[in-house]
Amino acid sequence: MAGAKPQSQARRGVDKFERPTEHSSQPIFYVSVAAVLAGYYAYPHKTNPLYPAIFLSYPVPTSMTSTQTQYGKGPKDLIYVGFYTLVLFAARDFIRHYVSPVLARSWGVHDAYKQTRFSQELYQAVYFASMAAFGLYIMRGTPVWFFNMPGLFVGFPHRTLDAGFKAFYLIQSANWVQQAAVTFLGLEKARKDTAVMVSHHIVTLTAIPLIYNAHMTSFALALIIPHDISDALLAFGKCISYSGPSTLVAFPYFTLFVSSWIYFRHYVGSITFWTLLTKYKPAITTVYGWENEQWKATLLHGLVVSLFGALQIMNAYWLSLILKVVAKAASGTIPKDERESEDEVEIEKSN
Repeated sequence: MAGAKPQSQARRGVDKFERPTEHSSQPIFYVSVAAVLAGYYAYPHKTNPLYPAIFLSYPVPTSMTSTQTQYGKGPKDLIYVGFYTLVLFAARDFIRHYVSPVLARSWGVHDAYKQTRFSQELYQAVYFASMAAFGLYIMRGTPVWFFNMPGLFVGFPHRTLDAGFKAFYLIQSANWVQQAAVTFLGLEKARKDTAVMVSHHIVTLTAIPLIYNAHMTSFALALIIPHDISDALLAFGKCISYSGPSTLVAFPYFTLFVSSWIYFRHYVGSITFWTLLTKYKPAITTVYGWENEQWKATLLHGLVVSLFGALQIMNAYWLSLILKVVAKAASGTIPKDERESEDEVEIEKSN
């Protein structure tokens, strides 16, 4: 339009970022969850086809177990994962559109772009912190408590799980389905590490059913909880960064985050990977009776090691980005996320 002032690069970045899926609530998630719940409670019985969507399936008769009810595994677990994927989408929408705006303003985040990013990170912080606490509670009652590697093989293979453990695993599965959908559908603006994140989703969505059906869920417990703790700290740190913290807040928190990332993702991750690499194949050969079918043990072991190894490589990539931030922080610069795109960096500078 004649006479109009040209947009700034920062403004163009904001316009590029804005999309309806990011700035309006999506009632479809609430309606879908409500419809399933209403459909079940209209006839609240185990024969209701919606029962496996809400409740765990395949309970093992208590006479066959020593203490509490155990649950087996089967195709109905996919229904449970599907429903709780919808629940997580509804929770994400509720936190982003009804909780986050109030909290963001109270933290001094008034810029529209930053409020959007704040809402995304707030949901991640709430989810991962909640599941990390739940996971630690589950782990506390297992031989794997606080990453005791020999405990991974106690009772192996784990063909049944108690209610809490199974719910934890399937809800985490629902989370990764949701996260993959968010990434693949472009519901959030891409960052510089999008290609790595897509690879991470592919590896995770491959590993989840493989580990579940190979009855090695204790390994997943030792892998998921460290990731949840570091992801929660990362997301909460991003919320803090959007509020423009002072160095008295930013540097101590950043130190905590970096230390926890290295400990949980690299120290705990490395000893878990080493245990998997050196101890898992003999264990599966024995428990599955594959002494004369070594190719089966070799194939399963190779697949699992490859997936866990790929995750370790991706963690190393993200650590390299973190160390770049550490180098900048050492010079007195308030830590910034190295994954931000050029448009986002320009927007932050303009604010």
